[in-house]
Amino acid sequence: MVIGDLALRPEAETVVSQYPEKDGGSGPSVIFHHTDVTSWPALSSLFEKALSVFGRVDIVVPGAGVFEPHFSAFWNPPKTATNPDTPSTDPADAVPGTYKSIDINLTHPIRLSQMAIGYWTKKKMPGTLVHVSSVAGHVAGVGVPLYFASKHGRE
Repeated sequence: MVIGDLALRPEAETVVSQYPEKDGGSGPSVIFHHTDVTSWPALSSLFEKALSVFGRVDIVVPGAGVFEPHFSAFWNPPKTATNPDTPSTDPADAVPGTYKSIDINLTHPIRLSQMAIGYWTKKKMPGTLVHVSSVAGHVAGVGVPLYFASKHGRE
């Protein structure tokens, strides 16, 4: 198994240490690959790492998720002349513009799914995509609209 993220939680560190990468590939193995899921090159690197270590990819779980952070939120748009005091770190000149909750919760699962489907199709092999659901994908809330929109998009 390959875990791709910016960092590991303590529970995941324990799993990685319990099942280290093995030469020859016998037995269970878990590795960590530093991955910013908002970066398409980083997602490609994650997929390539899985292939180089394990030789094939059978299951893909694009499960990264984030609540709507204050520094990248609907109610805190990027800094412009009309909102100079925003805490947003999103670039105002980005084309078409980005928000972390959309990029992490919605765009990364789309891209990782495309990569997996393309790989399985090219190899003419079966594969499994597991998309993690959220209650926020079945309800609505005005307080964090980008979060709810991103979770609805995953359903």
